[in-house]
Amino acid sequence: MNRQTILYVLASALGLLAAYSMTKLPLMLKDQHARQQAVVGEIVPLHPQKKVEWCKKDKDCKAMLQTLYHEARGESDEGVKAVAQVIINRAAHPVRWKDTVHGVIHEPWQFSYLWDGSVNRGMKDNSQVRRMAIISYDAINGTIDTPVKNAVFYHTRYIKKPLWARNSCVVTTVGSHVFYKGRSENGECK
Repeated sequence: MNRQTILYVLASALGLLAAYSMTKLPLMLKDQHARQQAVVGEIVPLHPQKKVEWCKKDKDCKAMLQTLYHEARGESDEGVKAVAQVIINRAAHPVRWKDTVHGVIHEPWQFSYLWDGSVNRGMKDNSQVRRMAIISYDAINGTIDTPVKNAVFYHTRYIKKPLWARNSCVVTTVGSHVFYKGRSENGECK
């Protein structure tokens, strides 16, 4: 029996299946299609408004929605999805980051909007809120496809290269963001 199956059975036995499925299980499964099937069973596309409604109620989705709104709303859908993938990638590596989307986002000094005052201005553009909610829902359910692959860092191209980026490997640039992954123990790009 593999690790995912064991964790699934344990979560079921403890009565935590719904909460566990929405947070842990999708991140552990590698195949995006399998991730969504594990969460919702048969894959049935949701109407966009249902995604928005669900996202506004779910702690992780709501946190991602807010982050995408403040960090990437000026980007194309591909650019927003790339930022979302970084958050998902971090949550999938709980040794370094928290193991939930909400936890990853609220770690100190990770997302500038939380400490530069942007969060206090709220989310006033309803069409952007809707767009970010739909992308957040899709990211959390493993149905987005982005070129950032295993990137766990990013910054805007408009700033000078941060110190942390000097020890990272560029994965790609999407819109106005440059995406990075870490280096292996021997200093090579993973």
